[in-house]
Amino acid sequence: MSRCVDCGKENEGFICAHCLAKRASKIGKGAKKVGGFILAAAPAVITLIVTKGKGNPKA
Repeated sequence: MSRCVDCGKENEGFICAHCLAKRASKIGKGAKKVGGFILAAAPAVITLIVTKGKGNPKA
């Protein structure tokens, strides 16, 4: 049997199911934060693109 690279418990593979779930959760939470930032910034970016070359944006 091999040991998990994260917690060191003996298991059948390279990483145990518990540590794999923790990693997936962290990735999901990070993606959710990035997605929220993109949604929050989208109106400002779209306004800049639409008003490009038309003087100062009034948004």
